[in-house]
Order: sequence, then C-alpha cells, then structure tokens
Amino acid sequence: GGLRGARLTGDYNPLHWAPHLARLQGYRGAFFHPQVVTGQCLTRLPAPLANSPLRLDVWLKGPVYYGRPVRMYGGTGEGGVSFGLFCDDEPRPAVVGRLCQAPAGGTLLDGVGGHG
Repeated sequence: GGLRGARLTGDYNPLHWAPHLARLQGYRGAFFHPQVVTGQCLTRLPAPLANSPLRLDVWLKGPVYYGRPVRMYGGTGEGGVSFGLFCDDEPRPAVVGRLCQAPAGGTLLDGVGGHG
C-alpha cells in the first residue's frame, strides 16, 4: 500500500498514502487506489472463458481503507459474474462490478448510460 501503490499506479495523490492529509479531506484515513482494489477483486472471480473478449464494468462507491477488514460477495448469472466489495461494517459496497462476455462487434460504450 501507500507509496508502493503510488509507484505501481503512477498516482501519487496523498489520499492514498498520507492518513493525516486524507483525514483533512474528510476521509477516515488513507485508502487503496481503486485500480488496485479492482484488480484484487478480479483475481478472486471465476476464470473467464478462454479466448473470449470480456467486458468489465466497475462502479466506485467509496474508499477501501488500509488495515480494515473487507468482504466480497459475488454471483454468476446469465449476464456474467457480478461482485460487491464491502469495507469495515459499511452497509453499502465500496466497489461494485460485473465481468461478462463482450458483445460481438460491440463498442466500448454499448449499454453504458444510454450510449451505443
């Protein structure tokens, strides 16, 4: 975490490595980079279909603080695999995502916010 994560992502925002600065901005402390958290969630999902284009939709809903317990729930359905990551005892997820097979011939914005 911290500065190691900043070097990994190239994002040196102090919200991710300086707890006192994060608290000045209204957070409980420093928190993980969302890209790193999303990557960790993906490693815990079932293996996707081989040789199949995939689509990942992720909604960032809140921070995932360093040193706090997390729990992840997921499920597989017709539309792919959906997951939610919760931090501490928060009732709402910090990250929500869906990994599914990409539509054939689709574009990046198919099915997103009325585009496509």
